[in-house]
Amino acid sequence: MLRRMLLWSGISLVLLLAVLAAALTYLLQHPQWLLKHANDALAPYQIHIRQLDWEIPDRRTLQLPELALDYADNQLSFHDIQLTLKQPLTWSQLWDWYQLDDSHAQQQAIVNAIEALSYRSADIDVPVEQLRPSTSTEPLWLPIAGTIPHIDFGVTNIRLKDATEPLGLQLRHLTFDASGQLSSELANLTSDTPLWQLAGRLPLRGSEDWQLHTQVQLAQLYQIQQQLVDSPTAAPLLQAYPWLAPDWPLAGAKAFGELSGEINLSRKTGALAADVCWQDPAVEFSAAAATRIQLQGSAAGSEQCPTKAIALHYLQQPDANTISLAPLNLSVSLSQAQRAAWQQWLPKASQNTIPTLEQQLTQLHQQLSLPDQPLPANNDIGLQLDLPQGLQLSRNADNDWHASLPAFTIKPTMFNWLNVNDAAVFTLALNQTQATLPAADLQQLSFNSRYQLTLTLPQGLKFDQGNWSASGSALSMQLPGEVMWDAKDNKAEVTLAADAALSADKLMAQLGTQHFSMAHLQTSQQGVARASWQHGVWQFNLPATSHQWRQIKANLAPHQLSLQQLDASLPAISSLTLDSQQPLLPQLQQQALKGQMTLALELPHISTTKKTRLGTSDESLLNLRRLSLAQQLDWHDNQLQSQEIWQIDDVTLHSDHRFTPQANGYQLHANWQTQASLLALQQIAAKNLQLEDTWQITGQSQFDAQVDLSQQGQQLELAVDMQPQIIGAAGQYQQLPFADMNLNARCHYRLFVSADTLDSSNIGCQQFALTASSFNPGIQLSQIDIRGRGKFEPMAPNTKVDSWLLPGMKDAKLQLQASATALNGVITIPDFDVDLQGRSHGVLLVQGLDIEQLLAQHPQDSISATGIFDGVLPMTMEHRQISISGGHLAARSEGIIEIHNTPAIAQMRQSQPYLDYVLDFMQQLQYQEILGQLDMNGQGDTQIELKIKGHGQGVDRPVHLNYSHEENLLQLLQSLTIGERLQSGLEASMQ
Repeated sequence: MLRRMLLWSGISLVLLLAVLAAALTYLLQHPQWLLKHANDALAPYQIHIRQLDWEIPDRRTLQLPELALDYADNQLSFHDIQLTLKQPLTWSQLWDWYQLDDSHAQQQAIVNAIEALSYRSADIDVPVEQLRPSTSTEPLWLPIAGTIPHIDFGVTNIRLKDATEPLGLQLRHLTFDASGQLSSELANLTSDTPLWQLAGRLPLRGSEDWQLHTQVQLAQLYQIQQQLVDSPTAAPLLQAYPWLAPDWPLAGAKAFGELSGEINLSRKTGALAADVCWQDPAVEFSAAAATRIQLQGSAAGSEQCPTKAIALHYLQQPDANTISLAPLNLSVSLSQAQRAAWQQWLPKASQNTIPTLEQQLTQLHQQLSLPDQPLPANNDIGLQLDLPQGLQLSRNADNDWHASLPAFTIKPTMFNWLNVNDAAVFTLALNQTQATLPAADLQQLSFNSRYQLTLTLPQGLKFDQGNWSASGSALSMQLPGEVMWDAKDNKAEVTLAADAALSADKLMAQLGTQHFSMAHLQTSQQGVARASWQHGVWQFNLPATSHQWRQIKANLAPHQLSLQQLDASLPAISSLTLDSQQPLLPQLQQQALKGQMTLALELPHISTTKKTRLGTSDESLLNLRRLSLAQQLDWHDNQLQSQEIWQIDDVTLHSDHRFTPQANGYQLHANWQTQASLLALQQIAAKNLQLEDTWQITGQSQFDAQVDLSQQGQQLELAVDMQPQIIGAAGQYQQLPFADMNLNARCHYRLFVSADTLDSSNIGCQQFALTASSFNPGIQLSQIDIRGRGKFEPMAPNTKVDSWLLPGMKDAKLQLQASATALNGVITIPDFDVDLQGRSHGVLLVQGLDIEQLLAQHPQDSISATGIFDGVLPMTMEHRQISISGGHLAARSEGIIEIHNTPAIAQMRQSQPYLDYVLDFMQQLQYQEILGQLDMNGQGDTQIELKIKGHGQGVDRPVHLNYSHEENLLQLLQSLTIGERLQSGLEASMQ
């Protein structure tokens, strides 16, 4: 409206002066008609002259000391106007103008005759209605002239009509000459500082470019806005232009600094070029507790735009437009008070979430800190944006927009823990960003960019909240990649570069009494990760990833975990395609994927703390030197197949699995094989099982197993078929040596779990065979052969039975055959059917046992004997205990029993002389018959009754000797002192 008003005022003045010059002669002769006829002539243009003072020094000059007029309810007053013609005015020239029928031609001719126009000052009062938006379509009245006179306007005061206070603008020193030189400035009526300055060159002849330079002081704009807000007269303007009102959402935003521009218009091509410079830029929101957005250019300064100013270049050509923004950075920081002020400006729907957000920020401020650092002094949060290479926007002839952003960095700040030593540690950088918007249609937007997300916390981070806390140091994360969206093909793609990595040191977490710590963590990937989406179809290409964890410790009461090192490599997914419009499971079943996974644990150890009457003790559950896994994975035809190599210390296991998911469950089939030395297994067992140090063993082992697991709904079935083997074992058990032991068995395990029935399980061996070349449990056994089959039913968890026979088994049924060579004879169990819950019967047969071999294995000074013995020992098992009732032993033929003089015998002769006869008799007893009976109860208490018939040395008549002995046979066998017990027993019997 101001431009329109100034244009009308200037045109009206030129026209008025032209008409006055044309009628000069007539006015000299008829001065009383001057104002009447002039107003009549100007009436069509809504112009009415109120005062007119004039002088004519010569025929080229017209002077108007005072001129006052009304134009469309505007009041205009001019002082010291002077109009100079190019040539002295003649009658013929007046006649020529009069002869022109076209009024526009008359106006053009008159304007062309003027050489210069000036005034000292002017006052223009504009009614507020004239400044309101107009819906009129009436064209502006603008005289067209071949030349423009030299213009020199002094001071023009433009005021709001009827305002009680000075309210308006002052146009100062508007000059324009024939060469096109133009200059002026605009200021507030109440300020000496210019609001707007204009200078340039607009040549009207030739093809020279038009050039303009302009400057705007932003502070002066807000001063005028405040005057309008404070003035009652300007109230209609605030209604007509809401952005001037104080309640406009962004009315509280104020820009600071100075705007300047260089404008160049090519008259040959029509190209328009503009360079805009914003010096000392800043934006402040006074209503939001003086929140300030700091802006700063980062390009090298120039004469037109100094350093730290923001520079913008605009180029408009017939077929394209370009906007280039020079490098700059932006920063803003919000305190708690400023965030509360911003809340008032947000939509009401968001105001309910702001208090919750503020509470969370306050809680974070109290809980987050740097290790070994005090609580941050403030809880400010902020953001920094950096465009180190600027921004370029361009529009082509098809009205398509294209944006180019070479580099863009976002650096958020939160309290002081995202800024260490004034250096931002969290950044999101975009590089080589390109965007295309065809014909300003947002639905057709396409863009691509490289990105890098960086997190670096050299001092780490600490989080503490009540009963749980977490901390870490030297946190580092690098996530570079690319992102793309192509609206034409409806395709989006995100990639993560191969050098993406995550690392951290001294990680710790604690929840109540639970504690976890890790000395170092590092994660990386071995290629580019890619995810794309097109027309609702997702496609993933994910590389293998590597993970390293060091010195892991955890206290998860009552368990403790320690691990020196964990290295893992997760498999790659070369190609995975999923349609978001289709069910997920059928698509996964149709995929074909292959990969490899590795896992290595160094020094894994798991223990548990148990309470006893004497206090607490630690019990080891897992204690290994190394545990590793190498796995090959193959998913196709709705089946996952895998092959594994397990390494447990020095033991290697091989396995393969086939896993088939189903609609209501799954099926799993597996094979396991291992070949290992018994010494390696014993070393592992000694560290991981609570076993007494009773075994010393060497040899080889082999184990094969097939596992079938299926689950349907709430029903689960497990079947395991095993073939354990021991080959060439030798060593000791409780210091009892054995050699060349071999074990071969075929066993199975079955488990059935259902919601409708009780869980059931059983273990069975279709056959087993144990052989050994020798075993010495006190009596040397050789050619040992034990064979049979059995079925076992495990006990329920936490159930204990105090029995040495088949511990952990609820029920068992065994069929055994056993034989062994001992003392040049044979010990045989022909058939023994064992029923753990009932009563079982069997027979132990003894054939050809040589008593001389027994004494040879356990030599004694006081006794020697010869003879071969046979026997039958009926066995009964009941309540998990074995007893012998009515067992018989007998000498197969005659033999000799001799008692030798020992210190004990000599002492006996001396103290009891009446025994000399008996001792002499027993020095050499030739027996013809020995009959024995053996009975043993379930606890091992044994009673032996012997009847001996024979002749003593030097005695002809037969002698009958009865011998009775009571001993715990189980303890006797464990004591390895059979010969000593026999000697002491005979001595006691004679006494």
